[in-house]
Amino acid sequence: MKQYPLSVILLIVIVLSAGSSSSAVFPLNGSKHDLSSAGTGSYKAVSGDGGTSEVCIFCHTPHSANTEAPLWNRRSYVASYVSYTSDVLAALNYPAAEDPSTGVAHSRTRICLSCHDGTIALGSVINMPASIPNTYTEIKMQAGYEKIKQESSGYIGLNLSDDHPVAIKHQTSGVAGDPELVSPIAGPEVKLYDANGSKVYTEGNYVECTSCHDPHDNSKGNFLVMENRNSALCLKCHAKSEFAASIHATASGVNDAYAPSDGTPGGTLGAYVGDVKCMNCHFPHKAGVTAAAPTAPNPQSGKYLLSFQEEASCFNDNDRWGQAGVTACHGNSANVNQRRIKPELSSTSRHNISSYAGKHASAEVKSGTLNGWFTASSWHVECEDCHNPHTAGNALHTQGSNTISSSSALYGVAYVSVAGVYPSGSWSSPLSYSPVEPLGATRSTTWGGTPVKEYEICFKCHSYFASGGGNFPNAYSSLQQMSDQSKEFNVNNSMGSFHPVVTGNSNPWGDMTGGWTTGTQLMYCSDCHTKENLSRPQGPQGSGNRYILSYPYYDDRAAKGSADDANGTLCLQCHNPNTYSSGGGTSTGFYTTGGTNLHTQHYSVRNNVLSAFAYRCVNCHIRTPHGWDRKGLIHMQGDNATHGNGNWYEPVSGATITGLTLPASRGYAHGNASKNVNCQTINGCHQ
Repeated sequence: MKQYPLSVILLIVIVLSAGSSSSAVFPLNGSKHDLSSAGTGSYKAVSGDGGTSEVCIFCHTPHSANTEAPLWNRRSYVASYVSYTSDVLAALNYPAAEDPSTGVAHSRTRICLSCHDGTIALGSVINMPASIPNTYTEIKMQAGYEKIKQESSGYIGLNLSDDHPVAIKHQTSGVAGDPELVSPIAGPEVKLYDANGSKVYTEGNYVECTSCHDPHDNSKGNFLVMENRNSALCLKCHAKSEFAASIHATASGVNDAYAPSDGTPGGTLGAYVGDVKCMNCHFPHKAGVTAAAPTAPNPQSGKYLLSFQEEASCFNDNDRWGQAGVTACHGNSANVNQRRIKPELSSTSRHNISSYAGKHASAEVKSGTLNGWFTASSWHVECEDCHNPHTAGNALHTQGSNTISSSSALYGVAYVSVAGVYPSGSWSSPLSYSPVEPLGATRSTTWGGTPVKEYEICFKCHSYFASGGGNFPNAYSSLQQMSDQSKEFNVNNSMGSFHPVVTGNSNPWGDMTGGWTTGTQLMYCSDCHTKENLSRPQGPQGSGNRYILSYPYYDDRAAKGSADDANGTLCLQCHNPNTYSSGGGTSTGFYTTGGTNLHTQHYSVRNNVLSAFAYRCVNCHIRTPHGWDRKGLIHMQGDNATHGNGNWYEPVSGATITGLTLPASRGYAHGNASKNVNCQTINGCHQ
């Protein structure tokens, strides 16, 4: 084995580097790439027999070198690596990452992996230093640090699926291009490599480790080719659609959580989420770690290079290699209550996102079948099913509407539109839908031709589009099957009995409060399904009330005289309780020819006195009050047989209206002898 002194090697490397644009090729002394006995880290040679104080020898030799790189002195691993993949790349038909262990084009990656894949001893070189006796076959390193350890931040391993793709072409256009890549790549700091391993700056060539890292220059931190403040390095290649206007670009309070940890120049990265940008949520190496093992690689969960597994990336409150959690995100931080989502997702009633690890895909709506896209094995709900992190805002919705504005937290997420018009006739589901992928997921750079409605996002799961006519799963909080809301909100149900989520309801009856009116006013699903008492953060993440409702809702009948639907319950947040407690006149349509409001007769407290004839709303109205094909959302005995799974709609226990027709408004009978003409029931009411 040939041996050369350090002085010869230094002279050759300095000559090779002459004319380089880099301003700080030397010294490497004191950096993590200084593996000499004088190095400051744990990975270094011993200072005694078998060690060396030389720095360059670990990578370079003047003669008989490995041809993978100039004067290369290291051995290369020759087996295969597992490359990065994702459903987004597949949906784009993007050129797959190649195995960096083969092909000349990938020498720039192989040379880095010869240390960082952890398979080869750091002291395993082709030509040993002259100062080490021939009895040694490799440079002796500190005990326990002969190879990079798995828990080290520099460990890459053989599985590259949780690392930024390398040995992959940079392609922005054509059938196999990504429209959210910058073209051509904006050099000269970032480099691409052609099939011969030469530096180039045109698309269609390869991204390698040395596209972003300069192993000789650590002045920017982490051996980056340029500072990544404001994600400047990431943005040399990536340009996410409409990110600049999103809340993730403008929110304050990031608390400099991702300041460089190695003391390199640049200081903290900034006080705004947008100052840190990509690195708030993504890690280019070893992404997808778990809270239980924050330093262990977890390629299965590192999809999209997220910092942590799925929703944990949104919480972002775990420690990551000594970098404290970010209080500006959606974890448990007490000082950010308006965006503190994690506690809501532990509520009794919630979207149970923690139960579906690994099932969500960014392009799933695009690639799924139009109907029945959720099978029993793929049912899930994740944060990204309702939110697009690159485009979401933080504005509350506008009462009386159902559309999603560009500043909404829902803006840019996947949705499904009913294709054509709703089917005519009673109690029918739309059977055809037009799915729209998230903004920027694959080739979509604009979102929605007409204003997108909130219910179209909910319909991805709560409609025939998801079930395909098959069984829905049980809701987490109620343990009863979910229902087909596309059927319930069918605007062509014969009696037009529905809450105005899809379209305005022309029914003129009702006395509303809280800014609500009858007629053509619209509403969001989240007007009812949100955090208790309408407190922030709003939305159907979780609630202390059943069915993720903002106020208590009783869906079991009460015995006569014991009803407790009152001001604090859900229905009476919109339907004026004064109408039921103090007469109310004819505003609800449920009154006699003599003008007696019959709702008042059945309210829990009438004129400050507990009513002996009080009942809950569900004693007469359907249990799931989205919509029904009978006016007034009235449920009658026998409806189960004609409406499929009546358990979704029939109130629990107690009296049931047995009449088969309902009179027109103002046509109800009154008086002890004639009440059963219209309201005949069983089990304790009019008989």
